Amino acid sequence: MATKKHRITVSLTDQQYLILSSISGNTGQPMSYLLVDMLESALPVYEKMAVTFDNLKKLSDSEKEKFVQSLTRFQQDFEPIAEQVVRQSALHLTVTPAVRPDGLFSEPAKKKNPSGAATVAPRTNRGVTPPTGKPAKPKPRKASKAV
Repeated sequence: MATKKHRITVSLTDQQYLILSSISGNTGQPMSYLLVDMLESALPVYEKMAVTFDNLKKLSDSEKEKFVQSLTRFQQDFEPIAEQVVRQSALHLTVTPAVRPDGLFSEPAKKKNPSGAATVAPRTNRGVTPPTGKPAKPKPRKASKAV
């Protein structure tokens, strides 16, 4: 089946391939579709970058230097603000997932109680652990009175 779309070859790192193949396997979408989807969502940014680079090509060397200086000033002003935001948002994080050597997240290590047995989390979030075995039978409801 011939296609009129342009094709390119992309080389991926092991980590990039592992992540893409994991997502592809879990969603059933081909890896190429995932890459096209990511590029499509970032296309407005790339379009602005292309226009900016075209405009930069047309500038004189002195104008380019002014542009670089303005970007440097912006970065110097922006970095402290970004660092403060990251520090403040880190206050709200209580659990940090463990990162495996391959870069993917793994389950946090289970804490052990002093007896050495693994701690078991309750099956509900209401603070009440249901008893094991048969579930409790619901209590019969009273019939409504006819008027």
